Amino acid sequence: MGLLAPNVRNEGVVSALQGSVVMAAGEKMTLDFNGGGLINVQVDPSQISTLIENEHLVQVGNGQVLMSTSAANGLQTSVINNSGNIEANSMVSDGGVIHLTGGKTVINSGEISAVSTQGNGGRIEMFGDNAGVMG
Repeated sequence: MGLLAPNVRNEGVVSALQGSVVMAAGEKMTLDFNGGGLINVQVDPSQISTLIENEHLVQVGNGQVLMSTSAANGLQTSVINNSGNIEANSMVSDGGVIHLTGGKTVINSGEISAVSTQGNGGRIEMFGDNAGVMG
C-alpha cells in the first residue's frame, strides 16, 4: 500500500498483513516492486517543503513500513513526525522492518515496534539530519 504526495497524513489505521506500507512525501518519487509484497521507494529532493505525519496506527504483520521524504536545499523542510504507533510485529516468524528516512528532521514521540514472539526481532532505522526520539 502506498500513500504518495507532497504532504502525507495518517489519522486512522493503515494495515497490510505480510506486505508493505509506503508513505513518501515529495514532488517526484519512484516505486520499485520487488515481489513478495515488498516495495522500495526513492524520493528525489524536493523544491517544496514536505511532511509525513502519522497520528494513529500503521501496522504490518512481518512486513515493512517505509516513510521517506527529502528536501533539495536549506530553504525547504522535510519532516517525518510519528506521534502514533508504527508496528511491524509477528507472532509466527521474525519481526518486520521499519525505515523512517527524512532529509531534514525525523521525530518520534509515539511508539515504534518490530518484535516477534517466535523468531528474531525486526529492525527499526531512523535517518535524518535531525533524527530523535521525544517524550
